[in-house]
Amino acid sequence: MNILTSTSIDSDGESLSIEELENMRDTVNGENALRLGVMHNPIFPPIGQLYNARLKENEDGITLLVADDFKYNETVSEIDGEEYIICTHEKSKSFAGIRRDSNLDSILLFDYFDFKNENDKKKFERDLMEIHNELSLGRHIQKAEWNDPQVIITLGQYFLFYNILKPIGKAFINKIVEDLGEDFFQQYLKLKNLIIRSVNEFGSNDKPVIMVIQIPSENLEIELAHKVQLKNIDEYVNSLQPEILKEVSQKALYYEELFEAEKIQFVLDDENKWVLNYLLSSEGKVVGKPKFFNERNKVYKKMLKQDKIGLSYGASSRNIEVESSDKKQNENGD
Repeated sequence: MNILTSTSIDSDGESLSIEELENMRDTVNGENALRLGVMHNPIFPPIGQLYNARLKENEDGITLLVADDFKYNETVSEIDGEEYIICTHEKSKSFAGIRRDSNLDSILLFDYFDFKNENDKKKFERDLMEIHNELSLGRHIQKAEWNDPQVIITLGQYFLFYNILKPIGKAFINKIVEDLGEDFFQQYLKLKNLIIRSVNEFGSNDKPVIMVIQIPSENLEIELAHKVQLKNIDEYVNSLQPEILKEVSQKALYYEELFEAEKIQFVLDDENKWVLNYLLSSEGKVVGKPKFFNERNKVYKKMLKQDKIGLSYGASSRNIEVESSDKKQNENGD
């Protein structure tokens, strides 16, 4: 059993109502599953799913939201000369939280608690709106003190990036890239400046910011994720050039067909090329490259040894830490 959250006041001075806990319970128990992650890190592939959520009261009269979980069974498979980790479980369901509405406004999410005071937050918001006055701003709640700051940008209908990365067929993608011209360049500059302003606010040469760019469409959501520092910010923004994004879109079409993917996340490798990190399939599978699964597992084992809460669940209105029974198993040497 996992304690997801409760009505008690947390370290940020916030608390949830019973009604909010009931809504979260219904989300966990819904038709689509919430993925179980590690440390709220969006670059780590999901480790399992949650199910059977319910409310219970502890001895102090605090209402808890608890749920059971399962961890995926992982197998290694070679397809077309490439090695993949394929994660399955008999209880797997398709995933909640996949963005399908491509007619959204562009959205930038960040955690309010990354600011020392309200004035700094308001200045940051004003600067963003000066860069892109059609941008919507919102809060991305992490609730994990050891995490790198995160900024999530969803590219809505304003950005022609959406047209490049939307899985609409290779021939049409080529035509779009050829026709973009000055409009694309101006939009590229806006996105570049949003990224630079965000990294200047939250990061440094030593402290990275996890940047996630989301491109929703009817059939497939694409994410471009990377840990960005001031010293490598040029490499990141240069990786968003149209010809490079065209290659990403063609890779996405390949993985969509191969694994029935509904969401695909790409990350920059050491050669500054976008490569598959992991994908979520319509059947509730997680598929990805061994390198990133191994990195996740190392971090998770380290968290267990330090007796810290290492699990989290996503695809909800709040990202919440999960107190898992795995800690007890770790204490027993498992």
